[in-house]
Amino acid sequence: PNGDGLNDEFIAKNNAGTELIELVIANRWGEVVFKATNYFDGWNGHHKGEDADLGYYYYFFYFLCSSTGKEYLRKGDVLLIR
Repeated sequence: PNGDGLNDEFIAKNNAGTELIELVIANRWGEVVFKATNYFDGWNGHHKGEDADLGYYYYFFYFLCSSTGKEYLRKGDVLLIR
């Protein structure tokens, strides 16, 4: 995120038939740096009001499938650069 309006937030995309339970971003030590419970909130690369350290962060995307009622987890990593 550098304020140019492109890729300034890491955000969960809303797919038809899914409901966001929680999006969690953690640093390499497992410290949670961001949490969201709706699709409109995204991580802007800050933690405790300051620019977060550059590097890899891990996301955990918990969502509910509306048609089956089953909960799912998708996880991966994101590289924070400026």
